[in-house]
Amino acid sequence: MENYLDLDNKTYTQIQKLIKFVDFISSLKYATQIDRENCKIVKTKIENINNPETFKDWNICLDIYDPEIQGKINGAVGVYWRTWSVYFENLSLEIEAKSEHSDDIFRHYENHFYFHYNLDFRNAGKNHNMILETDIDLFIKDAMNFETYITKSLNEIEIDIFTLP
Repeated sequence: MENYLDLDNKTYTQIQKLIKFVDFISSLKYATQIDRENCKIVKTKIENINNPETFKDWNICLDIYDPEIQGKINGAVGVYWRTWSVYFENLSLEIEAKSEHSDDIFRHYENHFYFHYNLDFRNAGKNHNMILETDIDLFIKDAMNFETYITKSLNEIEIDIFTLP
């Protein structure tokens, strides 16, 4: 069996805050019954994130997008995508909130809240203190205020919850 990152209590506690994000997504009117069931599975995986036996891929995302701007249909430009996402894939936890703009070469829009964190669980035998430039609570607060990012065109809302059993 592989050696995985040994989470310290502080990091484990920080990651547990993501359960509030999952609960929020589950409570949205856009969530289907299948989404809500997947949220329960994701919560269990977050609760047990210090147990390598539970390391199976999952993600949970809230997106607002504008396909017309994204495709630059009729010359449309602007922010075409806003996402709040948490992924556990390939033994790595990634938390991200960002906006993408059609005219930005890097597709990142800096006038919106931005958050990114990645924790690789393959760093065997090392304790890791979760050091964040921005607290996870701010990530969750921003996601819970997603409606403030909705505009006349940036208004398509989608949630995506995926988990391997």
